[in-house]
Amino acid sequence: MRSPCLANLMPFLVSVSIKYIINIKIVAMTDRSHTLQEVPLPWRQRQPKRALILAEATEFTSLVQTMLKDDGWLTFVPQDASTWLQLVHRHRPSVVICDLDSAGVAALHLAREFKQDSSYQHASFIAVSTGAGPHVVRTATVVGFNYLFEAPMDFKQLASVTAGYGARHGR
Repeated sequence: MRSPCLANLMPFLVSVSIKYIINIKIVAMTDRSHTLQEVPLPWRQRQPKRALILAEATEFTSLVQTMLKDDGWLTFVPQDASTWLQLVHRHRPSVVICDLDSAGVAALHLAREFKQDSSYQHASFIAVSTGAGPHVVRTATVVGFNYLFEAPMDFKQLASVTAGYGARHGR
């Protein structure tokens, strides 16, 4: 059965004002072919909120992932440290949450690298640690983490930080 979705949208899409600058291509699927049509869209599109979770502890990862998904975030969890860079480049997350206890030094190096890159200044880096002594706090500060959560983990506070960050940055 053919979806009438695009046919219903066409009168609206045609009536969109010409003053908009950005054009995207919408693929309309028919029975046998793909038809490309350029449709003007508003200059500032609302971007989905994206979060990258760097942790090896599955319990922590699933808790944070569930919390963020309930708040409308797209979450990405790499399988291992070798895919972290690929996910950051591909998805350009708004928030990167690093479990320093399990991800450790690799998370610190990743955060340092991306904090130095001016194109990633939009991202907020959040460090989480159960044993955050003075050395961990100092290192996280030097690397450029925006927040550090220590044990016991306050998931409500983490949720409010991510929600506030998403709202402030139009995401």
